Amino acid sequence: MPNGATWVERAAMGELRAVISPTASDRGNDFHHAVHVFAATVALRNYRQGPRIIDFGCGTGWFVRFFADKGLAVFRTEITFDMLADA
Repeated sequence: MPNGATWVERAAMGELRAVISPTASDRGNDFHHAVHVFAATVALRNYRQGPRIIDFGCGTGWFVRFFADKGLAVFRTEITFDMLADA
């Protein structure tokens, strides 16, 4: 049995705590988030396939909104209903 909060419990924790780490410091979550945003920005700069992408395990939808704000249609997938409801 896994330790820590379930995905349903994490969904209620808010953006970064839900998808990165519910027990890390805000500074730690902010750092990991900044790395992910940098990677997404680089990926977007090099993406040439069309106006649609898939976000597997979209969590609360932060990157769904990130890519949608850049004009892409984002198909989102998530196995936890509570996370998908936020997305």
